[in-house]
Amino acid sequence: MIYFFRFFKNFNNTSDLITLSLDEEFKPVLKENMRVFNEYETNDVHNIKNQISNIQNIIIENIEKILERREKIDILVNKTEKLYQENINFRRQAMNFNFHMWLENNRMTLYFISSIIIFIFFIWSLYNV
Repeated sequence: MIYFFRFFKNFNNTSDLITLSLDEEFKPVLKENMRVFNEYETNDVHNIKNQISNIQNIIIENIEKILERREKIDILVNKTEKLYQENINFRRQAMNFNFHMWLENNRMTLYFISSIIIFIFFIWSLYNV
């Protein structure tokens, strides 16, 4: 807006002008204004391109981090499955070991009870014949 006011202030008397009469006077002003506005626009475009480039780099880094995190999650899932299988095997072995230890600790008691049962059966069979 300010540019237009300055322009009309400097070149206001246009009623008595002939075609291209202000060419020599107006050309440098126009050239300078074009240079200033083009530089401003170029800087803005350059800044916007830099910002877009930075955003793209950040997005790429975030995607790479997500992929790495997914790989780590996959590794954790595999380790968890393996640990679960080892847990099942350990539990089975512990139950077998517990049974064998119970049998070892109570072997004499089982022999004694078995002997009494056989003795009672033998006496019963002698009296029933």
